[in-house]
Amino acid sequence: MVARDIVLSVEDLAAIEKVAPKGVAVGERYQKEHMARVNV
Repeated sequence: MVARDIVLSVEDLAAIEKVAPKGVAVGERYQKEHMARVNV
């Protein structure tokens, strides 16, 4: 099985939306202070 073979049902999508709603992961991945330490 590969990812392209997976079909999500309406129920699957609703369950995903419940635990990880759209917009929950917005913004920078790392804080600026941390990025300064790796010269990025």
